Amino acid sequence: MRENHHYRAAIPALSARHDCILKTALKYASLIRRLSPDRGGGSGHPRFQMSQATQETSTRAKSPLRYIVMALVAAVIAGTGYFAFGGQQKAPDATFTLLSGQKISTTGDLKGKVYLVNFWATSCETCMKEMPQMIDTYNKFKGRGLEFVAVAMNYDAPMYVSNYAQTRNLPFKVAMDDGSAAKQFGNVQLTPTTFVIDKNGRILKRYVGEPTFAELDQLLDNALGSA
Repeated sequence: MRENHHYRAAIPALSARHDCILKTALKYASLIRRLSPDRGGGSGHPRFQMSQATQETSTRAKSPLRYIVMALVAAVIAGTGYFAFGGQQKAPDATFTLLSGQKISTTGDLKGKVYLVNFWATSCETCMKEMPQMIDTYNKFKGRGLEFVAVAMNYDAPMYVSNYAQTRNLPFKVAMDDGSAAKQFGNVQLTPTTFVIDKNGRILKRYVGEPTFAELDQLLDNALGSA
């Protein structure tokens, strides 16, 4: 089934558990497709004598396959963090290598602090769009103890990351990932992905895509109020 290959390719490097979930979803989508009533009949029947363009449009409109598969795939992506963390929602023991070469860890330097971990890339348009607001958020709460680690994905060129950090005067810690941090945080594949972590090491929220900043501000205000 070609559709399976298309949607499977859209989610590279899933873990074995996630891959199993996705394959099951696609199997059921395939079954629904075979049982779909609009697949009956032959092209020689009079009611099927229509232009190719009209037939394709009708098929797209009637068949729910693409919407079913897209919904299933989206559900798998949305659930990735839950399964990867075993439902515990605790920040993993991860180490970040900053552009300066310094290493900081979640269980050492960041222990007991409220902090954000933002996975991003210079090639990510949404990351670039949200970055000014991320800077504003950090500046708003840094006086109350907020820490921020912007983790560039391992496929990003260090030269681009360093240049962006310098030219935009990023005020927080910027790290280059070798792939290990993204894996430890639930096999992060999509950017931007941002984790909000409280002083007890609990993941309060995971944002995939640009967060609602009013909500993020409130979340940080509450977390820092109890810090």
